[in-house]
Amino acid sequence: DLLLVATLPLWARHAAREWPFGEWACKLATALYSVSFYCGVFVLTCLSV
Repeated sequence: DLLLVATLPLWARHAAREWPFGEWACKLATALYSVSFYCGVFVLTCLSV
């Protein structure tokens, strides 16, 4: 969940259509967001079993 929160300022910049960091940073932020999201879902699934 910490990675998800860490990428929120980057998503805010993207939503404002001001992305000065380059394509590699966009891909990295997307990857971190996705990994964090799916890890959170996986942990909640494991806890419910």
